Formats: sequence, C-alpha cells, structure tokens
Amino acid sequence: MCLLFLGIEKQAKEQSCDTYEVIVNLCWEWLDIYIGNGQVKEMYRMESGKNRPILVRMVNRMIKEKIVDSKKALKDSSISREEDFEYEMR
Repeated sequence: MCLLFLGIEKQAKEQSCDTYEVIVNLCWEWLDIYIGNGQVKEMYRMESGKNRPILVRMVNRMIKEKIVDSKKALKDSSISREEDFEYEMR
C-alpha cells in the first residue's frame, strides 16, 4: 500500500518529521483527506537531488484509495501522486 508523491520541492535542512508534515498538510489542504497518527507506516524521500519523490507506505487501504482517486484535486499543481506497488506485487 504505497504511494509516490512527485514534484514536492525539498526544503533546506528538511528532516523526516518535516516530510511527514508536508504530506499531511498536502492531503488535508489539497485533497481534503485527513491522515492521522497510525495511518502511515513509513515515509521518506527517495534517491538524490532537489525534488526527490516521497514514498509513503500507508496502513489504511481506504485512505490510500481516497488519495489515489482524488485525481482532479492536484490537476493545476506541479505535484502528482502515483500508486507504487510492493516488490512482491511487481
């Protein structure tokens, strides 16, 4: 149950807790979806570079599906999200 968020600029001296806040705020403000404590298993920036994708492993499949289904909400932004499958499913 993984999602990739692309196009989110990394802030100077960004810590993992900052990355969590960025995703929580993005989901709340843009997608009108609340991500509470315990709904995210793991979250981190991948690879290297300035605008590295953020991988989010969700605990709750329903929240993940809501995020995937909210296609129109991010239409006018540089941010996108994609479903990423676990290694076993690939």
